[in-house]
Amino acid sequence: MRIGATVIIACILLVFCAGCVSNEPVSPPEATAEGLRTYVVSAAQYAREVEPATACAVFNDPQSPLISGDWYIYAYDYEGTLLAHPYERELVGTNRINWTPANGLEVIRLGRDTAAKGGGDILYMYPRPVPGQEINESDASMYRLKFGYVAPVNNRWWIGSGLYFSDMENGKIHEKIEELVGLVDDAVDYAHTSGKSAALSAFSSGSNRFSENGHYIFALDYNGTLLAYRVDPGRVGESDLGVVRAYGVRSADASIEIARSGGGFVVYSIKNPVTGDIEQKLSYIRPVDDTWWLGSGIYLSELLSA
Repeated sequence: MRIGATVIIACILLVFCAGCVSNEPVSPPEATAEGLRTYVVSAAQYAREVEPATACAVFNDPQSPLISGDWYIYAYDYEGTLLAHPYERELVGTNRINWTPANGLEVIRLGRDTAAKGGGDILYMYPRPVPGQEINESDASMYRLKFGYVAPVNNRWWIGSGLYFSDMENGKIHEKIEELVGLVDDAVDYAHTSGKSAALSAFSSGSNRFSENGHYIFALDYNGTLLAYRVDPGRVGESDLGVVRAYGVRSADASIEIARSGGGFVVYSIKNPVTGDIEQKLSYIRPVDDTWWLGSGIYLSELLSA
């Protein structure tokens, strides 16, 4: 039986106030975006009420009642030094401000900046730990899409946690991702059956099934040259290869790697034309053949509005 994250942290606080730590496992909160936010915010409140060393000792301990499987808290200072991580304790004390996962996203900088603004949601790719083993950041095959939340403890350090999308219980979020994947799969099938010229024409149009609900298909070749880009057709023929987005992501370069490997997700930050803000975006990429590939994306705010 699951219990809310607020109850979990309240129980933990009572245990610490009593001067001892229970070895009994504590049930994690519901695997939803709201459950994750509550989990992190409550842990940050706990960290404010005890000494930093005490809080970090709890966050570093895989046997802590706060930690359960993929539910754990990591902590950093604002310089990027890792203060706590129960599954990467050998890295505690090292500076990871420049660390990037497989697609180049400077996720520690992103987390730090988000926490400095008061906290918020983030997207990133991260290895899924094998039970009983340390996380292996060098194994690209282990990386999975993750939704995270970060919160400040004070002006010296911050904490965060994350949920793998495959574990999230919010059906509407899964539906939106499935719709994104379905749109790209449909576009690839159309390109195979109708030919490249007809497909590029369809993807450039704003009045068909490839441009519904504000979504669209973009097409590029393996040199990063835009072949179809409905939101800014004047850029067709330009190359995005080597273009660095916010937080270090070369989105075209990363997408090409994903397309060459058969397809998958890429996370990057780009201006949302609706809000005018730089926002994280999740795109799904698939190759058409060995000369060009397709993709479509959804902004984090839209994904979490489900």
